[in-house]
Amino acid sequence: MHLHTTLQPNLPSLIADYFERKASLKPLYSFAPSVEGIIEASAQRESFPSDRVTLVKQLQQQAQQSRFTTKTTHEQIDRLQSKKVFTITTGHQLCIYGGPMFFLYKIASAIKTCQILEEKGVKAVPVYWMASEDHDFEEVNHIFYHTQKVEWNAEARGPVGRLKLKGLEAFKKQLAELMGNDPLRHDTLHVMDQIFAPSKTLAEALRDLVYWLFADRGIIVLDADDRVLKKLFTGVVKDELSAAPSFAAVNSATDTLIELGYSGQVTPREINLFWMQDGYRERIEKTDDGFATVDGKFSWSAVEMMNQAAENPECFSPNVVLRPVYQELILPNLAYIGGPGELSYWLQLKPVFDHFKLFYPAVLLRDMAIVLDVKSVKRLEQLDLQLDDLNAPFDENFTALVRKGGSHEHLVENEAKKVEEILGRIADSIDAFDPSLKGSAETEKTRILKRLTVLQKKVLRSDRRNSEVMERRLTELYNDIKPLNAPQERIENWLRFTTAQSKVEFIDSLLASFNPFQQRIKVFE
Repeated sequence: MHLHTTLQPNLPSLIADYFERKASLKPLYSFAPSVEGIIEASAQRESFPSDRVTLVKQLQQQAQQSRFTTKTTHEQIDRLQSKKVFTITTGHQLCIYGGPMFFLYKIASAIKTCQILEEKGVKAVPVYWMASEDHDFEEVNHIFYHTQKVEWNAEARGPVGRLKLKGLEAFKKQLAELMGNDPLRHDTLHVMDQIFAPSKTLAEALRDLVYWLFADRGIIVLDADDRVLKKLFTGVVKDELSAAPSFAAVNSATDTLIELGYSGQVTPREINLFWMQDGYRERIEKTDDGFATVDGKFSWSAVEMMNQAAENPECFSPNVVLRPVYQELILPNLAYIGGPGELSYWLQLKPVFDHFKLFYPAVLLRDMAIVLDVKSVKRLEQLDLQLDDLNAPFDENFTALVRKGGSHEHLVENEAKKVEEILGRIADSIDAFDPSLKGSAETEKTRILKRLTVLQKKVLRSDRRNSEVMERRLTELYNDIKPLNAPQERIENWLRFTTAQSKVEFIDSLLASFNPFQQRIKVFE
């Protein structure tokens, strides 16, 4: 696989302006999204100490639970004992079999960022933060393979990371059928059977998958659903429960964004915490008597709730507002790498970090990519299209191609111009004869021209019907590059593009071309 070309992404206005360093946005972040910005961040990060002893101990314990870790994994974790070594973090949901392609792109972006920084003298290790506490099963229970949805049907509730991998037989059978008889792909599925074994939880399986793919590149996987790590978060939990500071802090940043003509990505709650235990995760809210979960299943007095925070820290789970706070509390982080939506809500969070007196890291955009197979490259050449052309709707491109190839609309269009001229002369003559009939003449003229327009459209539809080969080629191209009318990286799973035998070469190709400091879509062939 090699780099074919790069494209300019179509970013939301907020993110585009952020990377253009628009002065009005400067109060919403601390460090520029550049190598120089992260070098500056590294100079300030030591003023915000982390409990490295606890962090390293827990990371080593978690890593030991995976048979796919390597010597490099443990060396990388041990490096974090030094105050001169930092982390570059990305995170994602625990999608079965990894979910969409950008899951890989996020991790590869974190690894590449560390490589770039090491060359500049900044010591950093890449971390993948597992969103194991999320409870939206419908978002993680499926993948797409050649646009075909393959779904893990199961009864599930509570944090997805704790789910046992039961009932995957139908999922695995459907995926094997879609892959056909390719022995290399079936060898890869055999590895997936081992990684996603019924005895494991989803979090354990995703940790194994990331290490299987990236362990030799130095990735560290962190599962924050950890009682020891949560204990470090207790002070934030108590502050949030007693004073609800993050609600006002996020709203202040949102107001700034709105004043500047943007909108907020995330809406804070008065309390941005969930209660989590035994397959249950529900939002906490204040009541007249203290606190309760929104469904009323659990309730506490104010004193009882503070005792819970001290004695059972693992039962408190941050939402989207406080998860980054938890992350920066336990990691010596310099930058977070995410997609456009994630960057948008990070730009609402600096006042939250300021309140808790925590380091606010640089925020980088993950690399974006498209993978073209030989057939797709050939289709582009046959249709004489550029990749940017596919940003237009399918019908618009198809019509343009039909016309470019020679449509028969002229059979109506050319004569319609003559008819319009004749009808114009008739209207003028009638106006001169009896001005009261001018309106009727114009009405008839309009009606006739409209009918000719309808006829012209019918001729074009006939041209389209007679362009079956062109339509098929264009359809195949859209299905490959914009499956389900969405970017390829947000739909297709990595299994479509690589195997156990080729994954090293595939990942090497990504790392060779990725650079999160350059906002470009990388197109690979």
